[in-house]
Amino acid sequence: MSSPSVCPQCGQPAPTAGKFCVHCGKGLAGAVAAPPASASPGTAATIEKIVHSLPTAAIQPLSMWWIVIPTAIFIFLSRQPVPIVIVVAIGAGLWILRTRQLGPSAPPALRAIQPLVPYAPALQSAVVFVMLGGSLFAILLVMAAAVAAFIYRRQLTLMLEPWWHLQSTIPPAYRKPLAFALPFIAGYCFGVNADGQEWTFTLISFSIGIVLAFLLLFTPPDSMRRGQGA
Repeated sequence: MSSPSVCPQCGQPAPTAGKFCVHCGKGLAGAVAAPPASASPGTAATIEKIVHSLPTAAIQPLSMWWIVIPTAIFIFLSRQPVPIVIVVAIGAGLWILRTRQLGPSAPPALRAIQPLVPYAPALQSAVVFVMLGGSLFAILLVMAAAVAAFIYRRQLTLMLEPWWHLQSTIPPAYRKPLAFALPFIAGYCFGVNADGQEWTFTLISFSIGIVLAFLLLFTPPDSMRRGQGA
């Protein structure tokens, strides 16, 4: 069997048929054979596995608003020249990064995250959060929980079967008000105990509120509850 080809622009595996790369959209003229896979997948293979578990729809770079809105909020709240310059510079770097293509000579771990590069502007919100006094650990914790929940969504759906059964006994007319009231109560409880860590507690309470509302409003199809869903 012949060796698979890689895109000469981004270094990702190229399809056997077609003229354009499914990862970066560039032409496949001059595609070269991929080197044999290493016996030990390592970090790059792990990252690539996570990335390829994401939806395969065509990836469009995020718009300028992902940079402008968080930066404008920070300028309004901070009003200090040095932090503002730092945030603006980071935002400009993320805007440039969103269209950057990693060549074949880049480390494998970096090439594995190439499909996520167009989403770089979304990191500006995290930058602003930290610059306003939020906890970097809280951001990493929430992001890790979200990624884990997405990767293991099938297992979580099966584990939550007792909840789905209980949820079905609650009339929708009650679930919708609860989906608003419970996050509000959670936000209030975190808010009164913030004690100088308002931004960190806001992120945590907001995340918990989303989870509570999701569990009350979302009902998985039967195929997912039988472990056959995507």
